[in-house]
Amino acid sequence: MKNVASLLLLLILISSCGNKSELEKKPVSRNVIILLDLSDRILLENQIARDKSTINAIFQTYLNSIKDTIVAYDKEFNRISDKFSVRIAYQKNIPYDKQHFENILQFDFARKDANNAKFILQDFPKQLSTELDNLYNAAKFSDNSKDYHGADIWKFFSEDLDNLISDDDNSINYLFIITDGYLYFENYKENIKQTNRRPDMQFLSELRNKNWEEKFDKEDWGLIPLNKQFPNLKVCVLEIAPNDFWNEFDLLKKVWSKWLTEMGIDRNNIYFSKSENTEVTTSLVKKVLR
Repeated sequence: MKNVASLLLLLILISSCGNKSELEKKPVSRNVIILLDLSDRILLENQIARDKSTINAIFQTYLNSIKDTIVAYDKEFNRISDKFSVRIAYQKNIPYDKQHFENILQFDFARKDANNAKFILQDFPKQLSTELDNLYNAAKFSDNSKDYHGADIWKFFSEDLDNLISDDDNSINYLFIITDGYLYFENYKENIKQTNRRPDMQFLSELRNKNWEEKFDKEDWGLIPLNKQFPNLKVCVLEIAPNDFWNEFDLLKKVWSKWLTEMGIDRNNIYFSKSENTEVTTSLVKKVLR
């Protein structure tokens, strides 16, 4: 009996130490970035509704994980340092203030006070919904696809992503790109060298054949690599809408994967989803943010 009592006391002490250690543990900082392609793809039937549904799935999954972290580690909001931001890929001649929407579609737990936490947990979800409506209403300024310029995702990786990434060892960065999967824009038509690498996807027509994969690898087709390294980044390309060619989705994934891995992103941290089933997209988002 004495031995049993001693064992119970030992287990209680171990449990107490474990709980204390858990309370002192610093939670992993998650930095979630959503990049929007607001080119003429938003003219497709129900595309805006699908975009909003996808953004909401990302945000709600992320918000729930934040609440779990607060309950487990940080009821005083002293250690959590998560960040969330929506960014809009550059387009020429847009009739709305891109910077305005980016400023209000973000939050940061860097401010260690209860008022900031209250805003993020209670007020920001409503603000996100309202401002996404305003953004997409402004972004759909014409029903004619010729009035839209391409979304410059290549430029975002080249010039903007560095400033958004958290490089702390205790941080994980997530980039969700909402796009049809095609990079077409006008900024780089001049000064393109005669190689099989481009900052857009004008080369896809050369690869729509049965031997596309061998040709892709052997002749080094793809996007121009950037002199950037983002090893602490998970990338999820959502709402891909492949053209009606038998190998198109696989071809797009191949192009994106090559480009992203050349920037130091682990192949196992790259995900793709078609624009066809919101349940599949939501499931993938939960998998990535788990």
